[in-house]
Amino acid sequence: MTTCFVAQIGPFCLAAADTRISAEGSTGLPSSIWDAADLPFTTDAGHVGTIPYRFRKIRKLDRGWAVIAGSFVTGDRMLNLLSREEAASANQASEILTRRASEEIAVLESSTSLDSAQIYTSFLLGVPATVDRTGVWCAQLDRTTGYTVTELPNFAINWPLSVPTTLREEAQQAFAASLSLMPGAAGVIRAAAALIGAARSVPDSSPIVQIGLTWQSSPTDYQARYFHGHIDEIAGMTNDEIASRWETLQP
Repeated sequence: MTTCFVAQIGPFCLAAADTRISAEGSTGLPSSIWDAADLPFTTDAGHVGTIPYRFRKIRKLDRGWAVIAGSFVTGDRMLNLLSREEAASANQASEILTRRASEEIAVLESSTSLDSAQIYTSFLLGVPATVDRTGVWCAQLDRTTGYTVTELPNFAINWPLSVPTTLREEAQQAFAASLSLMPGAAGVIRAAAALIGAARSVPDSSPIVQIGLTWQSSPTDYQARYFHGHIDEIAGMTNDEIASRWETLQP
């Protein structure tokens, strides 16, 4: 299960996820992978495809972001759906998922050999860049009722079950403490990488992190950045080094 989170931090709208996926049902790949590269695969049913590295489990949604945990194939389709519809807020995500998710899942059921657990174990976390700078949401899939979207104040995180509770609490406290100093965009990226990296010792996680960041730079303008890398490398990078490597996106 993925380590991922979303947060509203001062002016910043932030999302981050590790890159590990389970390759059950595929040939030519190990059972779990997190490589910083595109991954070609062939399923037991003979379907050929590529799992991308860039934006693997994170997507920009209009002026917000979303990440996924659970089933990669289901979550990936839902991220693409929400991205096409530019559905960043909880209300927008709920409306789109209620109206369209069942169609996407039906495609998976008819075109893949995945069992129900591989399709219906799906979680999404989202954060919009709102004027009041508050509010994130989570969506959980149920086989009978579909996705249920719940709004939360300003932070939501998914930890693999194998991560001890004490470690989770310590990592989240360290994350909050680092942000209390009100760092700039590069500092927020370092803090996000450290939080994701807290789970690296368990087999359910990976040391590669992908981060999305949006902030309001003026009353009418927004800035958006995407960044990925190894958590140890990011920890030792200066602000200028991070800024030289992030990808500037259309807000």
